[in-house]
Amino acid sequence: MPALEAAEIGEVFITATGSRDVLTNDHFERMRDGAILANAGGVDVEIDVEGLRAQATGGREVRRNVEEFSLGDGKRLHLVGRGMVVNLTAGDGHPVEIMDLTFAIQALCAYHLAKEHASMENRVHLLPKAIDDEVARTKLDAGGMGVDALSPEQEKFLADWRD
Repeated sequence: MPALEAAEIGEVFITATGSRDVLTNDHFERMRDGAILANAGGVDVEIDVEGLRAQATGGREVRRNVEEFSLGDGKRLHLVGRGMVVNLTAGDGHPVEIMDLTFAIQALCAYHLAKEHASMENRVHLLPKAIDDEVARTKLDAGGMGVDALSPEQEKFLADWRD
């Protein structure tokens, strides 16, 4: 439903659009007491935090990374991570378990590019499957885990969009 309609009945609002002003004063005025606001999009301006602060009659930190804003009508809204991208601000950044994978892929891609650049066209290339598989296999091995191999039927199914 449109965000203004959802504002009247929702309790938790998580933006994930990558655009600005997704939640504004028009939305805040309609929200229920105790509503929670978070931004999971790619930019820090999805929630109009300046508008919320200007509309608020008071505010306090109710717990780490959660601010409570009191509005003139007595309603309270809770903003997570200062309205910035929540996985970075309130989730203490990207966990090492993700970053090690990212850096491993970047390093192996740089190595691949250094080795193969003479034979590569000047264009954007997809991540070579062999690199992706090597990083995944190494991560699983390091954690003492494994994964099933796909059967020929499963490989055929995944490769054929008509199935």
